[in-house]
Amino acid sequence: MNEPNITKIQSVANVMHQNEKSLDYYAPRVLAIGPIHHALDLKLLRSKQLKIILAAKFITRTENRWQDLLDLITKDIEDNNLIVDFFDEQFIHSYVFRWKLKELRISSGDAALICEDLFLLENQVPFQLLHCLMEKMDNVMKEEYCLDVINMFVSKNNIMAPVDSWSQAMNFKVVKLLKRAPIFPIHLLDALRSIIILGDNHDHDKVGESHDRNKGYLSFLGKNFMFSKHMLDMFENMQQDNKMSFRNVKELKLAGIKIKSSDSKNMRSVSFNSRWFGIGGYLSIPPINVDNSTARKLLNLVAYEVCLRDSSTKEACYLVTSYVNLMDLLIDNEEDVKALRKVGVLCHRLSSDYEVAHLFNSLGSNCVFLHNEEDAYIKIKKQIEKHCRKKLPKWTSEFRRNHCNSPWAMSYLFLLVTTYMTLKTFSSTIFSKSTNELLNFNAI
Repeated sequence: MNEPNITKIQSVANVMHQNEKSLDYYAPRVLAIGPIHHALDLKLLRSKQLKIILAAKFITRTENRWQDLLDLITKDIEDNNLIVDFFDEQFIHSYVFRWKLKELRISSGDAALICEDLFLLENQVPFQLLHCLMEKMDNVMKEEYCLDVINMFVSKNNIMAPVDSWSQAMNFKVVKLLKRAPIFPIHLLDALRSIIILGDNHDHDKVGESHDRNKGYLSFLGKNFMFSKHMLDMFENMQQDNKMSFRNVKELKLAGIKIKSSDSKNMRSVSFNSRWFGIGGYLSIPPINVDNSTARKLLNLVAYEVCLRDSSTKEACYLVTSYVNLMDLLIDNEEDVKALRKVGVLCHRLSSDYEVAHLFNSLGSNCVFLHNEEDAYIKIKKQIEKHCRKKLPKWTSEFRRNHCNSPWAMSYLFLLVTTYMTLKTFSSTIFSKSTNELLNFNAI
């Protein structure tokens, strides 16, 4: 497979170092691999010992001695700098398989921290070398099986998929998805980003595409009306500034916008649907799991996307960054987290909703470099902003909130609707009867 033209081992960009409170998220706590944190590896004696043990167990699964295996690897890799990571790759390969077989024999706390360290930007080794090691395995460990196990390991760390019985079935979908990819991932963090973006591979709309359910209702008014509406939309867009007036979930509710969990489990599936001629709307957001590892994963994914700016389109480049920015925009306090949790957008294992709000607000402060033209959701945000500036949705929402919350108000409203429908049916019947009598009289 062809490899993309991009640096294998990357450092966190300077723009991500401006927030000193987040610097600890980029450094390994238990396991240091790769050349960047090689000096730190000497201090982490426990991980050093674990590396030696697992690498030795990996060698026992092959039909070659260590030096013979190294010679075989060097023949397949043109870049000699990759050989530096050979020992670390043996550890990763053995760790992943021991994780699959539940044979790590270390504390669950250490295992969780090692999993976090394996998805740090500066703590990566090339997937190309890992693939070469797979090819040298004995007949018991086929390359196909190796890819399955690695992809299952990455998908288990997917923050977008809920942890339930459905998650197991999702893993195999992701395995098949990555097997069809035209290129191997750069490293484990790149593989994690691919799963987060592609998700369950359901049919979904293009990133940033919003929907207007009223277009079908307006079609009967003709092309002239649609042209006038288009000109009016252009004028309104010219009047809008780049800042968004809505600041949290509560303000969206006041504007008649309801938030719901999207069906697809990927960051591309954010959408806004306008309903009832613009009176209401639905903002669909993919669900996310929040635990003690989420902040490190998201922040390192954001740092990785900064490194990708020269290798892909800006819209695709900043997808995770755009998601973090959107969640920071919607969440101001624990009440917003509670509202998102009730509709299934947030599922967290932290001690309180306040911690989740603080987490996303802190992550959002690391995404201030994101410009509107780089935001994957800018079209959706503009649609929401346009909706929020209308008076009718706010008046309708306020009326429902003030007059339609009590059972008596709902009964009264139901009585009015029933009376109206009865009178309408009665008048239609009388009109139809009168018309028939008139036609019969004229016939005579």
